[in-house]
Amino acid sequence: MADEGFRQRWMGRHPLAARDYFGRKTLDSGEFKIMEGPDSRWDKACSTSCVFDEASEALLKERVTNKLEAIADELGIKLFMSGRDYPVHATPHYGFHAETDKAKRDAIFKQVYADPNFKKSTEAIPGKTITFKYLRIHNGILTLDATELAPELEKVRSEFDRASREHGVSPISRDNIIHISIAQITDVPEEDRAEIFSKFKGELIKLRHEISSSPIEMKVEHLWNGSDIMYRQRAEL
Repeated sequence: MADEGFRQRWMGRHPLAARDYFGRKTLDSGEFKIMEGPDSRWDKACSTSCVFDEASEALLKERVTNKLEAIADELGIKLFMSGRDYPVHATPHYGFHAETDKAKRDAIFKQVYADPNFKKSTEAIPGKTITFKYLRIHNGILTLDATELAPELEKVRSEFDRASREHGVSPISRDNIIHISIAQITDVPEEDRAEIFSKFKGELIKLRHEISSSPIEMKVEHLWNGSDIMYRQRAEL
């Protein structure tokens, strides 16, 4: 019990390590969370997202999503996947407002996006490279994480946080990371499910090691502000 208490306190002080720990537990147990439908919050967040250039998206497809799709197809697993079902993006920051009327809520969000200091901070982001190194599982979502943020990106995050609070938006606490949500599992065959998960776990570990040994550099093309990126096409951003 003492060891468990120490581990919980240590993870509380090191959220990135905690995220990695729970991701490893998920891999070890094979208890992957199945996506039952769109998240009801997807079109209600005030958010700013990094959109990457064409070459970076092609690299992500070659190094990650094509391989993940092949693994899933072999095992009969169906995925909701970045770059196919929704645009590739990484979100520096986001938050929510209690307003339930969409028009009023959107008007509030526009004030956040129009904040002069926030807008100025975003000007330094196009052309910046983010190095993604860790494939993880978090709340049933496969993510590709970067743990070293450029000062310019940290500035965007801090200005968005301030502007959000000034307009009554509650920003979600962020660790010192940024990630791309790569995929969620939508369906797994009932027959031999334990064996399927075991094989999937093994392939994910191999892919994880492959990525961490040779991280993926993604160049930001621009930042996109809005609530409904999960429902848009890449050409709309």
